[in-house]
Amino acid sequence: SLPPELLGIIPRFVNAIFRSVYGRQSQADLVVKCSFVEIYNEEINDLLDPHGPGGAERKIITIREDPLSGIVVGGIKEVEVRKAAELMRCLEKGIAFRSTGATLMNDQSSRSHAIFTVTIDQELHDGSGGLSAKIRFVDLAGS
Repeated sequence: SLPPELLGIIPRFVNAIFRSVYGRQSQADLVVKCSFVEIYNEEINDLLDPHGPGGAERKIITIREDPLSGIVVGGIKEVEVRKAAELMRCLEKGIAFRSTGATLMNDQSSRSHAIFTVTIDQELHDGSGGLSAKIRFVDLAGS
């Protein structure tokens, strides 16, 4: 395990989120979910469920704009996670399915744009309401 000062932005974020989740358990129910998609050759691929249900047919993934939620990607797998290590495993699983190719400078250069989304839903125990937040980490092709 790396010392904290050598961790990248996603591991630091994941650790901070779960410290916060564990610290708020007495006040609210929190659910953390993630999804991971790539855009390759103008097609959207679900990196957490690359073959879809049954594994044979290509999944139908849609993008639409919702007035309340903003940009919504439909038809992708969202995985609920309870620990930082589970969230990092989802990231690693998705990375394994990314489209890559060799360049003169890098044997495993990404050929796709990738979007790793973490959603946090909170419902307060006192019944006064809830909140939902999303953060998206984007890796552009060739970067």
